[in-house]
Amino acid sequence: MKKKKNKIIGSTAVIISLVFHFLIISIAGGIIALKFIKKQPSTFQIEEQKSIERRKLDLPVKTESFVNKISKPQIISSKNITSSKPDLLDIPNQGEFVKMAPLPTFQGSYTNFIKKDRRLTFNSKFREIDFGVSKMDFFGTKSSAEKVIILMDVSKKIVHDRMGGLEVYKLIYDDFSTLINEIRSSTLVNLILFDNEKIVFFDDSFIAATTNNKTNMLNWVNSINTESWNIGLKSDYKTNYPNNDFVIPMKQEDITGWIKALQATLKFQPETYFILTSNWGNTTDPTMSNVSYFSKKSIMNKYLKERNAHIISKYKSEYNERKIEFDNLKLIYEKMLDFENNARDLMLYDHKISHNWTDILSENNAEFPYWINVESPISIDILPADTRYTYDEVLETIYTLIMKEYGHLGFPRINFVLAEQRRPKFYNFSETAPLMTSRFKFIQLCRMIDARLRRINLPDPIKNEIDQNYNEIKKNIVSNEEI
Repeated sequence: MKKKKNKIIGSTAVIISLVFHFLIISIAGGIIALKFIKKQPSTFQIEEQKSIERRKLDLPVKTESFVNKISKPQIISSKNITSSKPDLLDIPNQGEFVKMAPLPTFQGSYTNFIKKDRRLTFNSKFREIDFGVSKMDFFGTKSSAEKVIILMDVSKKIVHDRMGGLEVYKLIYDDFSTLINEIRSSTLVNLILFDNEKIVFFDDSFIAATTNNKTNMLNWVNSINTESWNIGLKSDYKTNYPNNDFVIPMKQEDITGWIKALQATLKFQPETYFILTSNWGNTTDPTMSNVSYFSKKSIMNKYLKERNAHIISKYKSEYNERKIEFDNLKLIYEKMLDFENNARDLMLYDHKISHNWTDILSENNAEFPYWINVESPISIDILPADTRYTYDEVLETIYTLIMKEYGHLGFPRINFVLAEQRRPKFYNFSETAPLMTSRFKFIQLCRMIDARLRRINLPDPIKNEIDQNYNEIKKNIVSNEEI
């Protein structure tokens, strides 16, 4: 009875608990349903954007009445140019914009500089106005300047067969053409050609490198050395022989070649020189040893006369024999040259250009008689060394001529281009005396004045078309004389 009562009580409690939870869940569900029914659907709202307003930048401006502007001119000032009118400019002189180089200081002789002033340059790189400056390159020698002069050798020494003939001049013209075309029209330029003692100017003064002037200059150069029988300058060309009013070691009559051309153009005071030459001096050893020097003409002529007079008085019979032998050699030379040129005419080649009349003889293995040597040079009042200028005397002449014109400006920039004939493979005395050769003399000069030197790569020498026998030519001459 008691167990049954407990079961009834337990079941009643479970029913009550279930009813209570059901009521709570129903109430909560009803509340949520009411909120969902009363909630309004969501909508999108677009707000109007305001445009950005541009603001002007207010700057203080100084105003001036138009009457005041036209009543007095406005002064235009700059670092280099000052003018009161736009159309009238006061351009300063070129020298005011160039850094001055010190005077050379010599110690003992002209070949011994004090280290401080060893190298002198015109220093055009410090110029503040460079409107007319051109960058130039001539056979590898580069420079920049607004006033440039070109000196070119057009003598037979630069185009003979050992040098490569007329091909050498064509090579020079091609590089010269490139140089001229690179120069700006605002650059001042002039060209001077020289042939031993003759010099000729393209123009009497500097000219602007305009297209017309450059074309005329190229045509002028291209008309020279075009035929083998017409080499060098004409006798009717204009020449210039400047006079010296000061003492220099070299006489004016002995100044020839590139030094004479340099002397004639120093009055223009160019910043840069391009000098193309074949030799150092007016006398070069014909045996291909390249020994070159400036001879004293009057003393040389006097020495030769006294030497011949001494030989005739002491060795008269031998002198007459040698004279006949050399006269016969000249006849053989003329015959060989005629045969060679005839063979070249058939091949449509240029005629032979000889550096010396003995060239074709030595090339055909002709035998040369030994000239009579004077046993004692003391027997002649003049020594052979007295007939030529020393290296120091030539340097002193160059320095004096340049410093007279340039003064405190120092030396201009000089670029040497050397068209030197090939050295022989056989031994010669120039190997033991290198300062006698053109190359080493120019090297020493360039070291002293801070100049540049380049050598032209010459074409191969022109060989003879026919091989001639000395004895056969001699027999031919004798047989013709008998007929």
